[in-house]
Amino acid sequence: MPFELVGKLQKFLHLLLHTFYGLPLMDVSFYSQEYVKKARELIDRYSIDIIEAHQLHMAFLKRFIPKTPFILMDQNREHELWPFWEHVGSRLGDRLWNQFGKYSRKFAYQVEVENSWKIEARCFISLADMKKAQMIAGMPFWFPPAVKLDLHERVFSKKRKRVEVLWVGGFDWPPNAEGAIWFARECWPILKPYYKKFEVHFIGSNPPAELTALHDGKNVFVHGFLADIEDYWHKADIFIVPLRSGGGIRIKIVEALNAGIPVVTTQKGCNGIPYEPGIDLLVADDPKNFSNAILRLAKDPIYSQFLCCNGRTLVQNYFSLEAMGNRKMAVYQVVSK
Repeated sequence: MPFELVGKLQKFLHLLLHTFYGLPLMDVSFYSQEYVKKARELIDRYSIDIIEAHQLHMAFLKRFIPKTPFILMDQNREHELWPFWEHVGSRLGDRLWNQFGKYSRKFAYQVEVENSWKIEARCFISLADMKKAQMIAGMPFWFPPAVKLDLHERVFSKKRKRVEVLWVGGFDWPPNAEGAIWFARECWPILKPYYKKFEVHFIGSNPPAELTALHDGKNVFVHGFLADIEDYWHKADIFIVPLRSGGGIRIKIVEALNAGIPVVTTQKGCNGIPYEPGIDLLVADDPKNFSNAILRLAKDPIYSQFLCCNGRTLVQNYFSLEAMGNRKMAVYQVVSK
């Protein structure tokens, strides 16, 4: 990214230029004059009819090439997810940084929600996010992540001695750390009488110290980053996503449902997934109900099998490669008219 490759003066000029043009995501933008020039050359050379840009990071092309129909893919309401982290301090540099951050959020909101650049088609990764956007101009589409269908057979035995609970997600992302700590503080003590029945595996880079302190090598395993987690996917009996904040859609839930693993999550965790509670997955926001959902699955392999089958059907209907192809064709048909 241009912002990461230059010194302080050039970064300041970079921010000024973004402010002048009203460009969002200043610190994670790929905008440069050279980039726009090259894009125009390619459009002329190959008679390009449509520009498809992935993420708001690349939406600046519509600002400078307004006449070419534009598709913005994989929108996550980035003005909420990437809020230009504030610097705490009274120095001039901190105050300037925070002011540019306000502009960055403002411009992101204008492009994403108000569609100030009149983008022809905006494809949201979450149904909930799509409904929040004001469709001043441009067609909205729901375009969730796609997965290759997992055909691995999964059977939940009545004779299992241990129930394996799995978490997968990097802790560099603050909502992940927040959710895991909430589970450790609020839910794990409720499950204490059943410790001998559970193995809880946390897989993700840079786990917080409070979570690492729970690692005992018997019931709680905090692994950190693992390059290969295939065995954990196949052995898991329950997948937990205890998120308290964040937006978009949790791809790991889709992957867990695809693998046939029953999911216990929060309302925030399953945001954007067209699920039926108790039919496709279990949803609970308070510690007692979240823990009871885990216990229910631990005690009832028949119900676990029920969720396994329904979850895989949900993935096939909404998140398969075939479903994604049909949606992409619909987007291009609308924009090319």
